[in-house]
Amino acid sequence: NMRYPRDGLMCSAYVDAVVGEDNAGLSTYMLSYSWTYAAGDIADGLASFCQDYDLDPKQVYVWICCVCINQHRIIESARRGEVVAFETFKEVFGRHVDQIDHVLVLMAPWHEPHYVHRVWCVFEFSTAMIKGKQLTIVMPIREQVAFREALMADGLHRVFDTLAALRIQDADATVAADKVNILKTIAPDAQDYDASPAVAKLNADVRKKLQTWFVQTAVVHLEKHLAKGGHVDLETICAVCRLLIIGSASYDRARALLEASFACNNERGALYASSLTLLGRCHHFLGDIVFALRAYAEAQSAYHAAGIAEGSDYAMLLQNISVDYIDQGRIEAALHHSMQAKKMYEAVGAAKGPDYARCLQNTGLALCGRDNDAAMRYYAEAKAVHEAAGSTKMPNYAQLLQFIGMIHLDKGDIEAAQGYCAESKTIFEAAGHTDASPPYAQALQSIGMIHHHQGNFDDALRSYVEAAAVYEAAGAVKRPTYAQLLQSIGAAHCDQGHPQLTLRYCADAKKIFKEAGATESADYANLLQTIGQANSCQGDCEAALRYFEEAKGILEAGWVTKSSTYVQVLQSIGKVLLDQGDIKTALQHFVEAKVAYEAAGATRSLKYSHLLQQIQKLATDPEVHACCSPCGRARLRSALRSQ
Repeated sequence: NMRYPRDGLMCSAYVDAVVGEDNAGLSTYMLSYSWTYAAGDIADGLASFCQDYDLDPKQVYVWICCVCINQHRIIESARRGEVVAFETFKEVFGRHVDQIDHVLVLMAPWHEPHYVHRVWCVFEFSTAMIKGKQLTIVMPIREQVAFREALMADGLHRVFDTLAALRIQDADATVAADKVNILKTIAPDAQDYDASPAVAKLNADVRKKLQTWFVQTAVVHLEKHLAKGGHVDLETICAVCRLLIIGSASYDRARALLEASFACNNERGALYASSLTLLGRCHHFLGDIVFALRAYAEAQSAYHAAGIAEGSDYAMLLQNISVDYIDQGRIEAALHHSMQAKKMYEAVGAAKGPDYARCLQNTGLALCGRDNDAAMRYYAEAKAVHEAAGSTKMPNYAQLLQFIGMIHLDKGDIEAAQGYCAESKTIFEAAGHTDASPPYAQALQSIGMIHHHQGNFDDALRSYVEAAAVYEAAGAVKRPTYAQLLQSIGAAHCDQGHPQLTLRYCADAKKIFKEAGATESADYANLLQTIGQANSCQGDCEAALRYFEEAKGILEAGWVTKSSTYVQVLQSIGKVLLDQGDIKTALQHFVEAKVAYEAAGATRSLKYSHLLQQIQKLATDPEVHACCSPCGRARLRSALRSQ
């Protein structure tokens, strides 16, 4: 019963009724919470935060709206039929978020937090994220205990089901107009909030942040428990590690957790095989392909020993092996495993979901450069499966679109390639699957390759550098795809006239390919082609030819003769031979390149047009006719007739 210092009237805010440094001070924290929470839970959550971070509760000052805003004035306004305007609340909230760098978010109960069902709470959380504020989630102690106990029993399924349903457009507000105004603030021009990209992004960003916190909290608890010699069953370990891999791309941490769990588990059945498969996935994403394949081989042995070498889990293992064989350039083995996986999915009636779509996608990926038309058929089937399953917002679907875009680029259809790769990037970002995500890095790299193909080298390099940062954040710098990115950066520098810089990037890429055992791959051949190009630019034609011929041999051995890389190698050999004065042999390579373009269906490419012009120019040169055999002249006439 005190006067409010801001208007001189009786009845103040709670904060104005307490004095002394131990009771009130300039806030360094702001509490974001739902008004459905009990005062005891708020106090307990804040006390737990101070304990966890070794802070003196008397020196921790938190701005809490219920005690810092004069609630008497709000009640008096309501009695007069006046509602505090949304803009007033928004201004007060925005001012405090701007002034305070650390926001505490109260979550209870742990398995279905009231917080995620309140529109103001989700909006506050999102605003703090956008403004770059530090966000710390706090729980009452009893909820922390319940969370840890549930983690050992049934993992994180309950809370993840709740978070999966988080949609600010479905959240509640005490004042209906507040919800309308908040949604208008997020997406001013939206007619349908369910279809709004801005609303979808907000939901995805908030969901990912909360999911990441729950996963990281679970991991910390499991790590401490295992370090003390405690037992954690493999089912819980596998569930948490899947979330680490899929949700936050924390591959190294998942790897360490899996390896630590093996010491306290004697399980050698299906769960053990599943955990080895996950371990292989971690090594795959980190670029340790040799270790990945070793883990997969152990998983296969475990499945066979348990007598369960069939079903969708075993099919998943087979397609994981297929992906690493593709990276190594072992295409026949890759196709064998992906086709085995496909048959197994179909045999158990699992040919309708995202996993089956990924199997089709991997088969298409193995066929790229060998038979692009067949690859596109598998991609189209995978796309149809995703669409029927409603999984078109998943990262796997985004990666599929990126692969389709690359085939269009290979064929010279720039517009289609741009469309697919842009859509891929949008889906990754809407799913929050960007930071430390190698598949997202591949999407950025693909966009860079499109810029590169168009001659926009600066834009290409910007995309490549952005992709490199994602790989490095994921700790995935041993992956062949990272080596491929280094090669792309080197190629862009070569086209800008910096061959020495090209060779430095390519040397790093070559080392990665060799350590991964991927020197039979088309990507490695592409690297050799780039090294040859750099040598050619420096005037070392002999070295250039050696690299080009080695690349050509790898591609022909792998039957990858319908790819842009193979065409480029043939053209590069032709150009060097032309510079050396061997016009006849150069022209033969140019004609072979023309045939390869046509076999790949890449006749819309600008490079194909330039090649035709070069053949035309050489074919009309009297010197060429003089040095060509009758058979060679016949091939020239045939090439010219088909232009």
